[in-house]
Parts: sequence; C-alpha cells; structure tokens
Amino acid sequence: MDLNRLGCWTIDTQKERGSTKSVFLSKAESKQYLWSIALYAWRGFQPDRFTEIYWNCWGAWSDLLSQFVFEMYEDYPHRWIGAADMKKIVEKGKPANLLRMHVDRTSTSPSKLTVEDSYNFPPGYFGNSPQFVPRPGTDDPTDGYIVCVVLFSDRFVTDKSELWIFDGKSLGSGPKYRLSHPRLNIGMTVHSTWLSKLASPPVREDYDIRQDYPPTLMADLFENEIYPHFEQSPN
Repeated sequence: MDLNRLGCWTIDTQKERGSTKSVFLSKAESKQYLWSIALYAWRGFQPDRFTEIYWNCWGAWSDLLSQFVFEMYEDYPHRWIGAADMKKIVEKGKPANLLRMHVDRTSTSPSKLTVEDSYNFPPGYFGNSPQFVPRPGTDDPTDGYIVCVVLFSDRFVTDKSELWIFDGKSLGSGPKYRLSHPRLNIGMTVHSTWLSKLASPPVREDYDIRQDYPPTLMADLFENEIYPHFEQSPN
C-alpha cells in the first residue's frame, strides 16, 4: 500500500542503542525499484562488512492488493504515495525485479546507499527466492551467481516454472541461463538456501523429537489456542 524503503543504521553495541545517523535510499530510486521488497541475498552467511546486498522486489500487481487490505491501510498517515494514486499504480502494474544495493562506507558518515545494478522481470514472470552462489577462490561480494525461482502465469493456461541464473556482477544483462523441465511445476516458494555440498547430518542419540512435543503440551495448545475459536460460550 506504499513504497518500501531501504535504510542503513549504525548501532553502538556497547551503549546498546542506535546512532542518530541513518540514511535511506533516495525517494527517486525508491519509486523506481522498491515495490514490495521481499527477500535479500549476499555472499556468505555472516560477512564481516556489508557493502553489496542483493534485493528481490515482487513489484505491484493487482492480484496482490485486495479491497480488504486497501481499506485497512487507506488512511495510513505516513505514506509517500496517496492511496488513490497507489491504487492506480497497482492497477497499471510494476514488474518484479532484482537489484544490487551498494553501501558506500568511504563517504562521510552516515554511509551512502545507491542502486548499482538491477533487472526487471518481463511481464507475467514472477522472480523470487534469490540465492547467491559464490565463485571459489575469491571474497568479492559480487563474484558469483544469483539463482532465482521464476514462475510464469498466463491466467492458468499453462504452468511454467524455471530457475534463472544471473551473473552477480551484471544483473542488468539478464539471465545467463534459464533452466526448466516439463515436470517442473513449483508452487509459491519464498525462503530458500544454497549449500556447497549435500550431506546427511550425524545421528544425535542425545535428542528425541518426541520429547519436544509431549501430549500435555499439545493438549494445552489446543485448549488455549484452537478450541476457543470454534466453540461458543453458553449464554
């Protein structure tokens, strides 16, 4: 129901508070890219510094805005775009996209945010679940591939699911590879991950999953959280 925003905050872990110095992506770039920010990806699991972050935005689709949600947020006071204009934009549509946000830490504080690279998915294609697959032998945060699950919809005439592979250094050049199969029909996939190898976890003899869900726990859950929603109190 409004533009999304990307920002950068500095947090002082010793004082346990955030810095007053924060920065947001510019409004012009937000209008161009930030429609339904969904998922992010970067090189590694816990990098020491963030300089390049890949973001996936779902775009603005009329299928995603119900009348119920519109009325719920219509009077939100802190919006960038008015509700009526927002509805027109959604009806016209904005494509799903991939973008790479650069955090410039060499500039004067606070850090500067810019969109350095981007790709808009074609009409009808819904790109989702981005994952960064690094090339070996380098620590460059852009030296690798972005893999996305891509769904195509032509109003249920056909079902088509693909995996698109992008060069992490050049999203704007489009996918380098598009992989599919007649039997590949993926549902709505949100969170995913990339693993350098597949291996079965070691057996843990000190753990029993049944101990996590004893009968009394499940009984309390149903009594307090489930049954009250389906049973009426006597008058």
